[in-house]
Order: sequence, then structure tokens, then C-alpha cells
Amino acid sequence: MLAVSISLFTSRWTACTRPWDEEQVILKKVPYLPAEFCKELAHFSTLDLMDELPREAVSLKALAEVKDVEAALKSCEAPFLPLLEEGRCVSLLPRPDLEKLLRKRPSNDGAVEELMDVRRCAEPSGLQILEGTSPASLYPLFAQAHVQAACVVTASGLFCGIISRAGLAAKTTAIELEAQEKGFRSNHEDSDTDCDSDSEMARQ
Repeated sequence: MLAVSISLFTSRWTACTRPWDEEQVILKKVPYLPAEFCKELAHFSTLDLMDELPREAVSLKALAEVKDVEAALKSCEAPFLPLLEEGRCVSLLPRPDLEKLLRKRPSNDGAVEELMDVRRCAEPSGLQILEGTSPASLYPLFAQAHVQAACVVTASGLFCGIISRAGLAAKTTAIELEAQEKGFRSNHEDSDTDCDSDSEMARQ
């Protein structure tokens, strides 16, 4: 009870308006996506919110060599990888399903070049978001409608990247934590200034 009281007092002192349980999630850096739009995200573009996808992760073919699939998975931690055709995303490859497909492939002891049909674990690319869409407009899709992933595309439909719910949650948590730390430092500096002023007045 004492710990709860201290945390509640600290939240008020740092001018935090979030519920106490949400505050603890953010402080512990657990990826979390609040239902309400995080106002700090307004300073970012849609492209800033995309998952990190190195070249290896966006180069998979429908019939991919095993070594290319392994390289794609090792290159990043993104929960979805794209399957592209002529610069357009035709399918999303969920990471757990792709890893499972990789583990269950028949072994040929390296006798021939191994190929995998990654379409066996593919999901329709589904929702697409234009690259100029504001974060405030796309946020409810992930936070309230629970969309797991969406492709970001140009006006002509060319692939730019993927925004995943997990990736957006991680970015939102990091951004809110940084904003909170800045607010804490600002309040602390204001408090120090007030103390200095009080001390100066006492000496006079």
C-alpha cells in the first residue's frame, strides 16, 4: 500500500495525467499501446513509425532459398516480413509462422540447393496506409481496431515499409517514457529554482 501511495504521489508531482497502472507499464518499458492517441506521436511521420526492415528482410521471393530466409530472420526482429512483387507487397509473412516453416522443412544434408515456398505461411497484405497519413489517423487502427500489421505505400502503391502493432507499441512506450523523463527533469529544475529563490529571500 505504501508503494502505491508513493507512486501516486510521484505521478502527481511529475504532473502525469495517466492512470497509475499505465504509468507503471511505461516506467517498466513494457511495450504498451494506450487506447488514446499519444500526443507526442504527432511530431513524427508515418515513415518514422515503420518497423526496421533491412535489405535482407525485404528481398524474399515466393520460392526462396533457405539461406535467404535465415538471413532475413536474423537481420531484424520485425514481427512481419513482406513478400514483394514488382515493388508491391502481395503478402505478409508472420515471423512465428516463417520460423516454424523453416524448422519443419525436410533435410537434404546439403545435397541440393534448398528452396522454401514461403507462400505457405503468407497472409494477405490487407490494409495499406498511404505514406502521408498522419499518425493520429492511423493510430486507432492499431490501438482500438487491433490491426496487427499494415503496409505503408506510395500514392502509386509501391511498398515503403510495414507498421506493426507490436512495433508501434514499442515506439509509443519509448516516446512516452522519454517525454516523461523530460517532464521530470523540467519539474525538478523548476523546483530547484524555487528553492534557490526562497533561500535568497531568506538571506535578505
